[in-house]
Amino acid sequence: MSTPPELTPAALAYLDGRAVHVRSSRRHGCCGGYAAMPTAEPATTTPDGLERFDVADTTIYVEPHLIPTDIPWTIDVDGFARWRRLVVLGLDSTTVNDARPTTGATDLTSDHRPTHETRTHSTATPPGAPRPTPEQR
Repeated sequence: MSTPPELTPAALAYLDGRAVHVRSSRRHGCCGGYAAMPTAEPATTTPDGLERFDVADTTIYVEPHLIPTDIPWTIDVDGFARWRRLVVLGLDSTTVNDARPTTGATDLTSDHRPTHETRTHSTATPPGAPRPTPEQR
């Protein structure tokens, strides 16, 4: 049995009767790589192929691989004034990555980091190595 999300009063006020779409979003890290994070945003269209939940007179469309079976999760609002946005609480990148699809438009399984043959290497002198003289440069 799929666990439907809960909506906080702040999220209900923010949505104001609009539908919400919960999807996985690729977020890049500071040292390379990425994490697939669950993201909630107002739905502009009726997406096909997604699970539908009706919670507190609000329609929620969720990618099937994001729906937990035994974890309570919540859609809330974060931010201030015009910088407010919907956030998903209770699901993290581990939850998303464990259940992600292996093919399709939302395929997040491939690693796009370059192989070691194509990586650029620093030209700095390693610690402890003799420094080249001006003639050797």
